[in-house]
Amino acid sequence: MAKELQIFLLWSKARKEEKRILDDIKKKYEILRIFEICWPKKSFPDNFTRFYNKNMHGGYHKAHDCGREKFLLIAAWDPAPVYTFNPRLGYETNDNAIRNKNLYRQWTGGRFLVHGSDNLAEVDENLLLTLGINRKEFEEKYTSPWDGKVIEIEKPMPGYKSWKHTEELFNFAHKIKEITKLRLKDNTLELCCSDPCKARRFLNLRKPLFCFCKKRYYTRVNGQKIKVLLEN
Repeated sequence: MAKELQIFLLWSKARKEEKRILDDIKKKYEILRIFEICWPKKSFPDNFTRFYNKNMHGGYHKAHDCGREKFLLIAAWDPAPVYTFNPRLGYETNDNAIRNKNLYRQWTGGRFLVHGSDNLAEVDENLLLTLGINRKEFEEKYTSPWDGKVIEIEKPMPGYKSWKHTEELFNFAHKIKEITKLRLKDNTLELCCSDPCKARRFLNLRKPLFCFCKKRYYTRVNGQKIKVLLEN
C-alpha cells in the first residue's frame, strides 16, 4: 500500500517518555510535523468527551488520568500500512498503529496516556478536533519534510463553549463529509447528517432542558444560543 498519514498524541502525563517515543517514531515513520498544543485547563473534560466520544463523567476521569497540560501531536507518514479486520470494532485497522500505540502505552505505565489513530477516518477526526482542519487540508498545507521544529498552538478545541461566528461554524461543518444539508433560517440551524451522533459531537450540540424531541438541539454562536434541527 502507498504511505499514509498517522497521528499520535502524547497527553501531558505521557511526556515523561517523550524522547524515547519520538526516537522510536523516527525509526519507523517519516515525521511530517509535530505540534505542541495548549488547551485551557478547564476545557479538558469537555474536550476529552468530544475527542473520545465518551460521557462527561468519563471526560473528567480522562483529564485526571492524562493531565491538563500541553500535549504533543505527531503527524507522520506510515511508509507501509498493514490493514486487518478488527472483529471487536467491526472495521479494518492499521496493525502498525495498533502495535506502536500499545507499545508507547506500556512505556508510559500501561495506561491510556498515548493516543494513536487506527485508520484514515480517525486521522480525519483527530485533526479536525485538534487543529480544525481535515486530512486533505493538512496534507495540502504541510508538504515539506519536518524541519525539526515543534509548532506551538494555544487555542481551545473548535467550538468549545461557543463558535466565534456563523462563518466559523459553517466552515467547520463543511469539513464533515456526513453532513448533507446545512442552512440557517429564522435563527434555527437546519442540519441533515447521515451520522447524527457525529454531528452532535463535532458541532458541540447540546440538548435543551426538558426537551424530549430527538431532533431538537442547540449550539452557541458568539455566546448566543442557536436552535438546531437535526435530521438524518
